[in-house]
Amino acid sequence: MQEINAEDYDIIVEMHGDPRNIKLCYNTKAYLIGFGCRGGGYMLDMICTYDPQMHTLDKNNTLTNSLDVPN
Repeated sequence: MQEINAEDYDIIVEMHGDPRNIKLCYNTKAYLIGFGCRGGGYMLDMICTYDPQMHTLDKNNTLTNSLDVPN
């Protein structure tokens, strides 16, 4: 936890929707993006749509595309 807080992250993308990971990142100053599908969505700054039928790569692309960064 101290190692995460010691870094100065701008954005953290949590790709698993795991509330434990979200909780670890919540106390940082970073903008937190992820899936709120398993709880913990209230701690995210941006919640992306989670579709359990999608392939994992497509779900991860949903998160990275939400950043609106050119390819």
